[in-house]
Amino acid sequence: MKVISLLYLFAAILWVRCDDKGDSEIISEEYVLELKEENFDSVIESNDIVFVEFYAEQCGVCQALAPEYAKAATILAEAGSSVKLAKVDAIVETALAGKYKVDGYPTMLLFRKGTTPVSYERGRSANDIVGWLNKKSAPPAKQLQNMEEARTSIDSNDIFAIGFFADQSTDDAKMFFRVADKIDDFTMGITSDRDTFKEHAAKNGDIVIFAKYSDSPIRYEGEFNEDSLENFFSTHSLPPLVEMTNETLVPIFRGVIKTSLFIFLSKSDDNAQVIEEEVRYVATLYHTKLRFVLLNTDNQINQQIQTYLRVGRRQEPFMRIINLSGMVKFKPEHDQLTVANIKKFVEDFLDGKIGKYLASEDIPEDWNKGPVYHLVGDTFQDVAFDFEKDVLVEFYAPWCGVCKNLAPTYIEVGEHFTSNSDVIIAKLDVTVNEIPTRQISGVPTIILYKKGQNEEIEYGGPHSFEGIVKFVESGGQEGRKGEERTEDENGDGGSSSKKDEL
Repeated sequence: MKVISLLYLFAAILWVRCDDKGDSEIISEEYVLELKEENFDSVIESNDIVFVEFYAEQCGVCQALAPEYAKAATILAEAGSSVKLAKVDAIVETALAGKYKVDGYPTMLLFRKGTTPVSYERGRSANDIVGWLNKKSAPPAKQLQNMEEARTSIDSNDIFAIGFFADQSTDDAKMFFRVADKIDDFTMGITSDRDTFKEHAAKNGDIVIFAKYSDSPIRYEGEFNEDSLENFFSTHSLPPLVEMTNETLVPIFRGVIKTSLFIFLSKSDDNAQVIEEEVRYVATLYHTKLRFVLLNTDNQINQQIQTYLRVGRRQEPFMRIINLSGMVKFKPEHDQLTVANIKKFVEDFLDGKIGKYLASEDIPEDWNKGPVYHLVGDTFQDVAFDFEKDVLVEFYAPWCGVCKNLAPTYIEVGEHFTSNSDVIIAKLDVTVNEIPTRQISGVPTIILYKKGQNEEIEYGGPHSFEGIVKFVESGGQEGRKGEERTEDENGDGGSSSKKDEL
């Protein structure tokens, strides 16, 4: 079962606009090609651009996507587009799914002649799909023949970039085209027109972004290489302070800039507008170093993101710096959202003066009173790494169905070991707590921390009283993850190795 991994969080959020359609009209799949192993290569090779959805019949997100996907195919076909839309049943066509490393559904890939497949991670509505495919099927940068075309492009786009190249056959111009082809967040143009050069005070080789959020053009001044230029475009693809929305979610999480300062703020707060302006000012000073993201905690989808980020819920506004690559978090000394405090937090982070922060709930008063100890981030190490005790910890999530089914059995295990002073049975909610030794990727995960050496041994046996007790009493030898078990050992009620992904 896959529930709240980042991919599935994207899927849930990107579907907010189109998941409540009631008895919507049935869209014909006339223009969607059904591909199998025997015809896949021939279709890809005989078309310049093919967009392929790898799906599973039982996947809810795939079912919701189907009418939008068919609608997108119809729009493109009726517009005379050369782009073909196709689909592959990944459960049946396992060889194709394996070849293209499909590990979740739907997986959507763009195939263009002479290039490697490109993964699609944008919105799931027909308009989202059509817009992205139109951009990918057009030249990476629009040819601007004169000043009027340049003006029209700048005025009609929130963000528009222009490459000024007198000779478009040079290596630098070709590099501009290559980078432009990677950028999905805004469109670009290229010009060799002298009058357009003059109007924008541009020199040969200049690259300039015209953004409605900026009072003046933003000129590229970095080294002329692909990584640096791509980082420039990604940095300025969003305003200095960006609000988390359906449209900005993917650029924030998937962009080149991986470190963001998140402001968690209720828009209903009496001081919300003042705080937002304070943050916006600081963002203009440091936005090339890290991204500044405003997350309105009144929004239900943003609350899901807040849970995913594991920063906890609070009534008052607060801030955290988060590296989204490894989900590493940094906490300020004080959470007051003033210009001075925000600047100090950013400068201390950039100077390496702040250590990473692990999320933790408050310690419950009765955390060690029952048969199963309730651990939090702040108590985990002291308990789990007790050299004199074997400590079994279940890492769970409140929404996890498998965890809920396991709960009564796990309490029974705790009661069994109550009289054994050498054993502690404990649990930890990974949605609001973090541990320093590993990143838990699925729940429930059950780990035994052995006394004397603190060796971590993960349980891979059935979720049964007998199986878990045997695992503890054998010192983690019976039922450890990776050990082969017979069908009888797993049993129908064992739920062996079933997990919900985080």
